[in-house]
Amino acid sequence: MNSVKKSNANVKPNPTGALVLVIDDDQTTQVLAKRSLENAGFKTILASNGVDGLQLFDRYRPDIVLLDVEMPIMDGFKVCREIRSLASGRNTPILMITGLDDIDSIENAYSIGATDFATKPVNWAIMVHRVRYLLRSSIIFKALEASKVRLAKAQKIANLGNWDWDIKRNKVFWSDQIYRIFGMNPSDSRLDRKSFFQFIHPEDRDNLKTEFQADLLQLKPSNHEYRIQCENGDIRYLLQQAQFTLNANNQPLRLSGTIQDISERKITEEKIRRLAYHDSLTGLLNRNSFQERLETALCLAKRNNRIMAVLYLDLDNFKRINDTLGHDSGDLLLKIVAKCLIESTRKSDAIARLKNNQNDAEVARLGGDEFTILLSEIKQPEDAGLVAQRILEKLSGPVPLNGHNVFATPSIGISVFPEHAENSSTLLKNADTAMYHAKQCGKGNFQFYTEQMNANSLARLKLESDLHQALENKEFAIYYQPIIDSESGQIIAAESLLRWKSRKHGLVKPCYFIPMVESNGMIVEIGKWVLQQSCKQNAAWQHAGLKPIRISVNISSLQFRHTNLLDTIEQALQASALSADYLILELTEGMIMQNSDQTIQTLQKLKAAGVKISIDDFGTGYSSLSYLKRFPIDTLKIDKSFISDLPHDKDDAAITTAVIAMAHSLNLRIIAEGVEKSEQAEFLKHLGCHSMQGYLFGKPMSAENFQACLKNSQSSNEVISIEKTG
Repeated sequence: MNSVKKSNANVKPNPTGALVLVIDDDQTTQVLAKRSLENAGFKTILASNGVDGLQLFDRYRPDIVLLDVEMPIMDGFKVCREIRSLASGRNTPILMITGLDDIDSIENAYSIGATDFATKPVNWAIMVHRVRYLLRSSIIFKALEASKVRLAKAQKIANLGNWDWDIKRNKVFWSDQIYRIFGMNPSDSRLDRKSFFQFIHPEDRDNLKTEFQADLLQLKPSNHEYRIQCENGDIRYLLQQAQFTLNANNQPLRLSGTIQDISERKITEEKIRRLAYHDSLTGLLNRNSFQERLETALCLAKRNNRIMAVLYLDLDNFKRINDTLGHDSGDLLLKIVAKCLIESTRKSDAIARLKNNQNDAEVARLGGDEFTILLSEIKQPEDAGLVAQRILEKLSGPVPLNGHNVFATPSIGISVFPEHAENSSTLLKNADTAMYHAKQCGKGNFQFYTEQMNANSLARLKLESDLHQALENKEFAIYYQPIIDSESGQIIAAESLLRWKSRKHGLVKPCYFIPMVESNGMIVEIGKWVLQQSCKQNAAWQHAGLKPIRISVNISSLQFRHTNLLDTIEQALQASALSADYLILELTEGMIMQNSDQTIQTLQKLKAAGVKISIDDFGTGYSSLSYLKRFPIDTLKIDKSFISDLPHDKDDAAITTAVIAMAHSLNLRIIAEGVEKSEQAEFLKHLGCHSMQGYLFGKPMSAENFQACLKNSQSSNEVISIEKTG
């Protein structure tokens, strides 16, 4: 009762000034009604029949209607029905005045929408009070209706509905918004407590029933999240909150609550979760997520005394493909590989072949072209090898990539718990170590971890650490390999080759340390030093009275993309006083094919500076020969892989013949590298190859030895034109 009084606090007890429409064909009644109502502070308008009354109602929208039953043209019952059919008259109080005292007429008045009735003769003093009471009730009703509309609107905006369960009667009230949330029409009566649970998602149904029974026992406010499956198949996430109403004996009378559709929030949370735990490019697990899964799997494996394995995978040619065809193609390749890994490790495929239906696999991308696979609960270590072999088979063939067929064979390392490690970090590290060993064993294979690999890995780490001090400690040296003219046999150029004479490790092979300086970025600083020393040495040979030759210097992809490349070259030439015409820059196919427009601009600037451009390892890339027309280059170096089996290998012979013929047609110089046999040299000379390089003519040697070799080569009187070196 207190709440009712409080809600009526703003309602005027005497709603004077309200407009009253009186519809009555009796003139005396009209006069008495007008006088009595206006004396009480009301405004009145009068109508003598039902037709006029309806017109006045539509025009003035009165606050209350006093309506006589018996009238000509249109009786009061019909007028009442017409008013109720109007949107503006749906809630207007209608007090019907009748001279009929039979029960049927009274019931008829109520059935067609009359608010109240009175019989004639009318006591107008009492009637004024009845009008005032009806108006006050109407104001309260309108306020409640407005509040209901606002509540319904707010609930619709919030996707929130309310419900109320009468526990004793087992009757449930559902608001219209709840019907909409469940994908039903509010007029549908099928939604009751029993059918409610039929909407619950099968995976959540039993759990929600259990929680609901616990709520009934504890009689505490509840909060539950669950899914429903609508009749159209849509899955929605709901948040339900409820509270009990108890009697004096703490017995539950009602359970009332709300249901909110939180599907949009759940979808957003899932997107955020995926961003946090999944790789955005491939959709695979990311590093953090994989680490968590690995920790969990290790705990289960230790508890249940089971074996598990980690596979660490790296694509052998990814950098080359990425540099040659661009990052978009590289990203596409990573997506293709990710799909292959999932297919290779799903239960219905590779793992099912292990005859262990309990096995499961988690595939992750750690970054770049590195992937990891977790095989939990394998029966024996060899099972991991079966999965690795399956992956190698699936990725062994050519991959179609934006009009190109590329090969993305992986190298895979395998570490097994508990044989190789008992914690996640060591397990992952050992798999990584095994992967590097697989690369050293020729790539495109898998290797299980061994203790010796770890020793080799530590040695490699030590080597890389010492490498950072090599330049400062002046441990680097440049060796020079002669390039000879095919016709005269004289040295016409030299290729500068970096060597590392470590104080701790002795002479380190380039295949060990060059990849290190490329991966850690030291190649830019070291490459600058090589360029400076090579120019300085070539100038020194000229100052010693030797005939000028060109010096060929390899430029890494990092150097080529560096903003101050041109300045570095000009500084090296100026510091050595070497003419730019005696400097050749060697670039790879993959390097110049990335961002070709920018490459052309860079090459044009280099050409304008006077240096020569040579393409190293020609024929091993994925580019089209058409780029030779676009790029300002001077020389092609045929890769030694095409030379080693000449002249006996028909395919290599055909390729070499075609390349030399094409170079002649484009006025490009040709250098064949890796020439080790005289029969190779004769075959190349016959094809018109301009220059050669290889062990047949000289291995890489120190500057002093090369100077002696050069002097001996130039001892004949024949003058070799500098143009022969291209």
